Amino acid sequence: MTALNNNVSQPEQPPLSQDFTHINRYWDNLHQVWAAKILPGELYVSTHGEMISTVLGSCISVCIRDKKKGIGGMNHFMLPQNNEFS
Repeated sequence: MTALNNNVSQPEQPPLSQDFTHINRYWDNLHQVWAAKILPGELYVSTHGEMISTVLGSCISVCIRDKKKGIGGMNHFMLPQNNEFS
C-alpha cells in the first residue's frame, strides 16, 4: 500500500465553466488531483488536467482526450429501457 503525503497542500480548485456548476468536484487524496464525479445523464469537459470519475451499472460512459489541445471529457448516458415485455 502506498503511503499518502498529507503534507502536500492541495492547489486551488480549477475554474469551472458555468455549464458544469452542478457537477460534484472534490480533491482526491489518493491521486493528489482535483476530480469531478459525473452521474447518469451528465457530462463534463475540462482543460485543467482534472480526473473525471463515474460509476457504471447498465449505463455506458465514453471518455475522450485531445492531447494537443489539452482538453478531455467524459459522458455517462443511460440506455433506453425497452418496456415491450413489461
